[in-house]
Amino acid sequence: MHFIVMKLEVADFLIVLTLVWILIAMYKDFKKREIPNWLNFSLLIFALAFRLFYSIFSNDYNYILWGLIGFGVFFVIANIFYYGRLFAGGDAKLMMAIGAVIPFTNSWFDNLLIGILFVICLLSFGAIYSTFYSVGLAFGNMTGFSNDFKKRINKNKLYILLDFLIFGLFLIFGFFTGENMLFLVGAIIFALPFVYYYTKSVEQSCLVKYTSPNEITVGDWLAKEIKIKGKTILPSWDGLSESEIVLIKKHYKKNVLIKQGIPFSPAFLIAFIVLVLLKYLWASDWGLWQFF
Repeated sequence: MHFIVMKLEVADFLIVLTLVWILIAMYKDFKKREIPNWLNFSLLIFALAFRLFYSIFSNDYNYILWGLIGFGVFFVIANIFYYGRLFAGGDAKLMMAIGAVIPFTNSWFDNLLIGILFVICLLSFGAIYSTFYSVGLAFGNMTGFSNDFKKRINKNKLYILLDFLIFGLFLIFGFFTGENMLFLVGAIIFALPFVYYYTKSVEQSCLVKYTSPNEITVGDWLAKEIKIKGKTILPSWDGLSESEIVLIKKHYKKNVLIKQGIPFSPAFLIAFIVLVLLKYLWASDWGLWQFF
């Protein structure tokens, strides 16, 4: 009985540790618009080291094994999200680190369930949070947003007209066939270009700003290409490299147009809290997640 209590306390310690790390990540994310590598790597190293020491102490190496497996699985998922341009680099690394924490059990099925639940919560809450955040940005800079949105609408009148025609065809077919799904599909197709224009307008009017060359850091996203000494530095998803920053600071005297992302770290906090609530409030009632 004492051994089980000890292992529960170890799991609790890692949960508290991770919550603290995520809160620090949120602070950095909102202040600097990035989650520093040292923060993500320190969480990963500490979680694995703690699991290793406890495994040695208890002579039960499942604890470190599941930490390594969790990290490996989330390493793959995080890279898919990163190269699919769903996550920025800091978000992907934070996800890898959390992967070493959340395998809570000795059961393949339960750990798979935990991982899937975390990813679903992360993406779902992330989408909701990002939507509200972008709306807040748009209202906060309504003049710039509305002007940019109107320009995009006027510039793409032909596509919008085509969008209306397609929507009308779906409504007609839905009316005569009685298939309600056609109304839904038509509405989604109709909304897509407006969602795209809205997103681009928020980005252009609220998330792009001129920054002094002395203030840019590795990983910052260029919003517009710049030319220096016959060399062109193009916007890249990977952001500015160290060599490119050295070149800019040495030879580029103008401010640099940098694109910022929406801080995504709150979605990690919400998703992780959901797992914690399940652990303490519901998991035992379901007979799941018997923490080792």
